[in-house]
Amino acid sequence: MRQKASYNFLKNHFPVFLSGGVVAGVFLFFQWDNFPGTAALYLGILFFPFLIGRQKLSTDRLLIPVVMGLLGLLLFSSSTLYYFTTGFVILWLIEISVGKQNPLPFLMVLVIAPIFRYLVHIWSFPIRIKMSGMVAWSLRQVGMEVTAVGNSIFVNEVVYEVEPACIGIKMTGTALVCCLLILGYFVKERQLKMTWTKAIGSLLFGFLLILFANYIRLLGLVVFDIPPSNPLHSLMGIISLIVYVLIPFFFWWNWRQPKTAIISDQTLLDQKIEKIPKTIEKHRLVLIGIFILGLIVTGSQFGNEKTQPVLSNHPWMTLRGFTETPKDYGVLELRRSNQLIYIKPPAGPFQGAHDPRICWQGSGFVFKKIRKEQIDEIAIYTAEITRDSITLQTAWWYDNGHSQTTEEWDWRWRSLFYGESYYLINISVLDQEAESLDNLIREVMQTASH
Repeated sequence: MRQKASYNFLKNHFPVFLSGGVVAGVFLFFQWDNFPGTAALYLGILFFPFLIGRQKLSTDRLLIPVVMGLLGLLLFSSSTLYYFTTGFVILWLIEISVGKQNPLPFLMVLVIAPIFRYLVHIWSFPIRIKMSGMVAWSLRQVGMEVTAVGNSIFVNEVVYEVEPACIGIKMTGTALVCCLLILGYFVKERQLKMTWTKAIGSLLFGFLLILFANYIRLLGLVVFDIPPSNPLHSLMGIISLIVYVLIPFFFWWNWRQPKTAIISDQTLLDQKIEKIPKTIEKHRLVLIGIFILGLIVTGSQFGNEKTQPVLSNHPWMTLRGFTETPKDYGVLELRRSNQLIYIKPPAGPFQGAHDPRICWQGSGFVFKKIRKEQIDEIAIYTAEITRDSITLQTAWWYDNGHSQTTEEWDWRWRSLFYGESYYLINISVLDQEAESLDNLIREVMQTASH
């Protein structure tokens, strides 16, 4: 009986499932380069169906977000908006076929989004600085000689970096995906009604557990002297994830939720699904076609991202002695002897900004000793980056020719509400010429201000 019901369900909704595959294919065709594979992504896609619930009535409540997303893409280019518009189309397909969903599938779409990885990687830097300071302070209380500079912890000339590349922090997305799966388990096992307040509150609690787990992991790495080259370094991250995040999260939810179902204990699979009327089904099929066409039209704008015009008019045109070389995505490279400057074009308030911490790593470099410094009372980020035998000293900040900032919120806010355009300036010199970096930074800043 159950097999027959499942067969009839698949048969009746085959056009919807086929459309979902087409929508995903269109997205990947235009966004393959901007959709890097991660453990969180693969885990989220694999177990996404587990979070989907079967309800009696279908709903078109997501039509407005889908239409607004497509209209927004006609006005400006944003890979993030394209991703979420595609996600809402897929969620809309789910809701017209199996019914209104609880918040968990929506949050899964958020957690596995490329922008979420960007936020963890870039926007969590102040948290990583605080964490390195807390670890150093804790160890000094027990008599260890430990200092923290930026995101680095120094112990007897050994450096420990609090970086996203460390598996403990890198697994933030994976940990939140696992938390969502635990919530999905309780929703189905006890047939709970999951509200947005409960779901978001639970993820915030999970995030606090992740911070605590990384704090304990860093203490362990320093106390037991486990460098990144040691296999135990990665194992510590996995153990911390299980012991300090997943197990407490599971027992916390098990403790705070009732042991018996608060709605009918009839299994979701056995619930009778109301068939969509023919007239409405045809109307929705037309909408599916329109949405797929809209994703193709708006997605085509991303095909020329790499070949966008190079900067031809910018505040640093009068820099002397540099050779200019156009790069992908409109980036301009300036080279003079062993000095290298990248001027990256202004990004929109909702776009990625080619942050050096991502771009350099894409070229095989590893970041070390990241810190925020003051050059003539202007805040900048500095770091040491290495690849094989090459070591560079690098610095970066956002600049509109009149004001400078390192804060993501600052330049995005001013870009959105004041129409200001901020370039990303990234300066690098060879390690043996590190003393020239400050003078080069001043030269670049003074050139822009004139």
